[in-house]
Parts: sequence; C-alpha cells; structure tokens
Amino acid sequence: MKQKTYYSFFILLIIILGCSKEESESSDNNSNLTLNLSSVFSNSYSANLGYDYSSNAENVKLIWNITNEVDLNNKIGEKNITTNNSDITINNLEQNQTYFFRLTGNSNNETYYSEIVTINTSEIEITFNNQILSSIITNGGGLKKIIKRNDGYLLFTTELVELYNTGIRVSKTDNQLNLLWTFVIDETNDAENLSGVFELNNDEYIAIAHKFSYTNFGLYNNEVYGFKFNNSGNLIWNNDYSANNVDANTHFDLIVPFSSKSNDLKVLFKSDSTYYASGGSYYRELHLNPNGQIISNSIIGSTSDYQFQTIAYSNNGSKYNYGGIDILPNDGLFTLDGMLQKFDPSNNLLLDNSYGNYGADDYIHKILIADDGKITMIGKNGHENGFDGESRWVLQTDENDGEIIWDFKESRNNFLYQGRDLTLDEDGNYLSLFFDIYYPNSHVYNLATLIKSDSDGNIIWKFVDGEDFNDDSFSPVKVFREGNEYLIFGIKDGSYLWLKKIKVD
Repeated sequence: MKQKTYYSFFILLIIILGCSKEESESSDNNSNLTLNLSSVFSNSYSANLGYDYSSNAENVKLIWNITNEVDLNNKIGEKNITTNNSDITINNLEQNQTYFFRLTGNSNNETYYSEIVTINTSEIEITFNNQILSSIITNGGGLKKIIKRNDGYLLFTTELVELYNTGIRVSKTDNQLNLLWTFVIDETNDAENLSGVFELNNDEYIAIAHKFSYTNFGLYNNEVYGFKFNNSGNLIWNNDYSANNVDANTHFDLIVPFSSKSNDLKVLFKSDSTYYASGGSYYRELHLNPNGQIISNSIIGSTSDYQFQTIAYSNNGSKYNYGGIDILPNDGLFTLDGMLQKFDPSNNLLLDNSYGNYGADDYIHKILIADDGKITMIGKNGHENGFDGESRWVLQTDENDGEIIWDFKESRNNFLYQGRDLTLDEDGNYLSLFFDIYYPNSHVYNLATLIKSDSDGNIIWKFVDGEDFNDDSFSPVKVFREGNEYLIFGIKDGSYLWLKKIKVD
C-alpha cells in the first residue's frame, strides 16, 4: 500500500512539473515580445516613424493621440501594420501640434504596447499676405480668371467704371507680380462679364464675354462678343457675335460659362427668340476659327430639353455640363442635386448623373478632366436640415458610368461651402480650394481652405487661413504651386487684388 502511494505521488509530481514547464514557456514567449517605434522625420503636416516587432506579434497597429494617454481606448487615429521592419508616414496632421504615437500588438490574447514616441509638427508659414497690383481696384467687381505662364501671370478682372458701367480689364505681370501692361474692354453704359478664355498655341488668347446695355431697354440689350489679344497686350480684334445672328438677338443673348482644353473653339449661347420654333429659349453653339470667324452655327435645342449651366470642353471635343439640378421638380421642394452630364461632339447625351442627398442642396462647382478619363469634382454636399451639416465635397467619378470611385467630405455646423478651384500639381496630387462661410449667426465671417489630396482621395494636408470669428474679408479664387510654396489669389474687401502665399515644408 505504501509502495502504491509513492508511485501515485511520483506520477502526480511528473504531471505538475510538466504543466509548470508549459506555463513557463508561454510566459517566456510573452516576455520576449518586442514592439519598437522610433521617429524618422516630421514636418508641418506629417510624421514618419520606423518600427519593428517580434514575429509572434499579431494585430499590430500604430495608434496616436494628442495627449500622452494613448492606448486602444484613448486614440484619435490608428493604422494597421502588415509589413515588419519598415517605416510608415501619417499625413493630414494639424500644424504646430504635439502628437503621441505607440505601436500595439497581441500575443496569446494579451495586448502589448511600445514606448510612446512624441512628435511636434511645425507650422505652415504664411510668407506673403498683402495687396498686389495696387493700381487696379475692382470697386466691387471681381477676379474672374488667372492664367499662369512661364513669364508671369494674366489676370482678368471686372471693375465698376461708373454707375451702370462695368468693364473687363486684362493685366499681365512678371513672375514677381510687377505689372507689365493692362487694358480695359469697356463700352459706355454696358455691364460686362467674362465667360471664358481660349488659350491659343501662338501666345494669343480669345476671350468670350457678355454685355448688358442699359441704354437700350427691351430688344437687343443682351449681347455676346469676343476679343483677341496677344501676350504683349495688343488688342487684335473685337467681334460682336450677337449681331451676326439675326434670330439670336431678338430678345436676349447670353453665354454659358465655359473652360476648354479642346483645339476646337466652341461657345454656347442661350437665346430667346420668336424665330425658334414657336418661340421660347434655345441653345446655339458657335464654332470659331482663330480669327474669330464663325465656321459653323448650329441650334442644339430648347432650354426645356437641355439645362446647360457651366461647360468644360475636353481635349477630344466632348463637353461636360455641371452644376445643380432639381431631379424631382414636382415634389414641393426646391432643392438641387449635384449634376454631371457628358455630350459627344455631335451633342448626343452619353452620361447623365446626379449626386447628393434628397431634400438637401448639393452642387458641383468645379470639375477636372484627366487624360485617363477620370473626372474629379469639388462642390458642396448639403443636408436636409439646412445649414446643419453642409459639407465640403471632393469626389472622383468614372467617365463611363459616372459612378463615384472615391470621395471625402468635411463639415462644420453653421458653415456654407463654395468650391473655388481644383487643379492637379506636378506630383499628381489634387489641390482643392474652398471658400467657407459662417453665415446663420452674427458675426458673419469667412475662411479660405486649401486641401491637398493624393490620387486615391487621401488627404495629405489642409491649410485654413484664419481663426474663427475673424475680420478678414479675403475671398479666394485660384491656387498655384511653386515648389513648396502655394499661391492663393483672391479679392479682399470686395475691391483689392490680394495674394496669400504659404510655405509647406
């Protein structure tokens, strides 16, 4: 009996020692798990961090916060890590801000963390914020268009010459924004407004404009005209296109705003005439040669069949119509959806899409047509509750079906948004310029916001030009990139040409 007792005790001891050995090995594995994180570099909008971790680590993530309490329950961002012994860049960080980063991972159902790495982002520097071309004052007019050339800039402005008399001014500067020449297209008692500009290949330009005459109330008081000039500021010709179309200027003639990459010089008229069918409004398209002569003059159709708002002609001759449309005009609500239509050179409708929320006001303000056919757009995404929830909106769509490939939205309560400019920089990134307006409550103020995003719609950085409740009346119009500097042109106080230049390291 005693021998059996010793034997049983011996067996039990072996089992206990075996279990202890297994537990010890598991504990050793846990204690050997390593998560290493280090700072490589940072700038005003991003942080680059190097890392490595044990092969037994699972679900590895980089997490970060703006306080030193950073774990899976206290974080403002995270990114999954799938490749060991590498580095990672986090973009769209706020300037002049302290961030706390950690690596986290799991092993045997336990969570582990690296040491905290602290990174301070630098500040986006405003290197210039002042009036330009002080001799040009628009007096309530506007900055309509800017063209960047190798030898400087072309600026198109409208300015109030006197009561009931608005002129179009064209100005040329060098790259340092020194004025080289300027001239004004102005006719007494006419309100002039620029609609679009053709850039020809020989340093010449054709501008298309609309004028309203206050001296001839009734018939013939709205007309479309064009003028050609060269890079030296010489006016070559000035043509009145309404006068060439007897049935187009019976009541009024308007021009649809446009931009063009096409070698074909085409413009759209919106006309009102008793000579078209049984009367009413219709669209006419003129095809011009470089001398301003009309090659062809065709009627597209009635304004009840087409709703052209802003036109972009692509390099293959197709045209895109964009803006906003009420897709349910009989529902008792007057709200718009963002609109994009595509027509071939023969005006056959190829694409007809709307974007946005029912019962909200959505709008497409600018589009950019890439050489690969992708269409990127900026505008506003509305909300059913009016001001509450309206968003800046950047989206890219497929040219064949108009379906959204990617988009992103940003919103703040009580803000309205206008997309002012959309361009592609030399690195293939998008620059989206917005005018943000705080409107419903006093005091009313505005901000200019520039967003840089990559080709997949990921935000790289964002710049806002002021603080809330500021008194800066700057209204942005156009942005250009020059190296690591970004030039934001606009109007201040409704009259003064202004430039804000920022440096993003």
